[in-house]
Amino acid sequence: MMSSTEGLKEIIPRVFQNIQEKNKNLDIFEIWEKAVGKRIAQHTKPVSFKRGILTINVDKVSWLFELNIFRPFILQRLKRFMEGENLENLRFRLGKV
Repeated sequence: MMSSTEGLKEIIPRVFQNIQEKNKNLDIFEIWEKAVGKRIAQHTKPVSFKRGILTINVDKVSWLFELNIFRPFILQRLKRFMEGENLENLRFRLGKV
């Protein structure tokens, strides 16, 4: 039978992992407009950052198309703002902004 202490040893690292993930998301939300500029930020919203992939909602198909073309430039710019983070790719999708 597992003691309550052993259970806590397993749970606590997961809790801290979740807190770290939420803090990363907050950082991304704070720097998004600075990194991409006000014009792009008005039509987009970062919604998640998991496994090195930042998912961004886009409000219109035309913006989705344009952002996909400029993905390498945007990714490079974000990496400069997010030193030390494991940002590997951007995923743009139609969604609520």
